[in-house]
Amino acid sequence: MVDFSGGWNTFWGAISGELGGVTTLLTVIGMLMVLGSVLGYIWMKRRNANVKDGLSGVFIVMFVGAVLAAPGALIPLVLTMVDWAANAVLALLQRLAGS
Repeated sequence: MVDFSGGWNTFWGAISGELGGVTTLLTVIGMLMVLGSVLGYIWMKRRNANVKDGLSGVFIVMFVGAVLAAPGALIPLVLTMVDWAANAVLALLQRLAGS
């Protein structure tokens, strides 16, 4: 059985307990990054600029901001999906090896 999300929850629980207000600061910075990237996208669209050129930068900033804003929720969600996929592959390999 693979359990990446359990390891992250243990790690983040220890880190967030020691850092105190730093996690709140990371959340605020992440939210500002997401808000800034959305507003930047709207501004580019309003100016009729070629939105496709700057769209990758907007999504990168939005992704980094989302990770900073929700490390206690977003990362475990992604790791849980990775757990499911890895466990499905391992179960399939075990069935193939057993037959």
